[in-house]
Amino acid sequence: MNFKILKSIAKRTLPNLDLRLRGKGGAQFPLQVYTDTSGFDELATFGCYDQLLDKLPPPQHFLDIGCNSGFFSLVLYDRARARGEKAKPWQRGLLVDADAQCVQRAQYSMEINRLTEFVSVIQGAVGPRGQKVLFHKSKSSRNSSTMHRYYPDKTLEMDSMNLENEMDSYFGKGFKIDLLKVDIEGGEIHLLNEWASTLQRCKALLAEQHSFAISWKDFVDRMDQIGFFLECADEGPERSTGLFKRKQD
Repeated sequence: MNFKILKSIAKRTLPNLDLRLRGKGGAQFPLQVYTDTSGFDELATFGCYDQLLDKLPPPQHFLDIGCNSGFFSLVLYDRARARGEKAKPWQRGLLVDADAQCVQRAQYSMEINRLTEFVSVIQGAVGPRGQKVLFHKSKSSRNSSTMHRYYPDKTLEMDSMNLENEMDSYFGKGFKIDLLKVDIEGGEIHLLNEWASTLQRCKALLAEQHSFAISWKDFVDRMDQIGFFLECADEGPERSTGLFKRKQD
């Protein structure tokens, strides 16, 4: 189906319809808001992360910060199903988003695919340790951010999540996870400034960098300083996506 037509239909009819699309492996991607159509298009149809994920063993423990509707986890699940691993796609996954509505949508995405045994979804915003953070919520959740970049529909004051504590609570104290995926519209600068030691608990990091917050060169340099080398990247003028691996792993 032409995705421009699909977006138009979705914008007019969602959330009144229970519309779901299937990935190549059979995972169900629910279209709960009209922006989910572009999310499915980007992640599942065109596989924007596939070439990067192909360079990693299938993650057994992963953290997704900026999970939106949970489609990245569904991509991991879809890839596992395509490999024939339908019973237990991974050990544990933790999904985080600052937007409460995204948390609800991601939870539903996990429920309809019967993944709640392997995944938890929580609300949280990445920011300076122990401080309040302003979360600028846009009509399109894909543009919501703690960085005042877009025209927000509303601005909420939230406690900055304690990333170290959340990882300890869910995965176990000091436990090293296989993969951290980050897409938080410029908030990646807070991860570098505040949570560098926590990032070192990740064997690999799949991150979207946004140039209004930090340049790609500076981002790569900062990642190198905290112990990650760049494996490969999809570079663009405004944002880039890179796969980083721990040097000692």
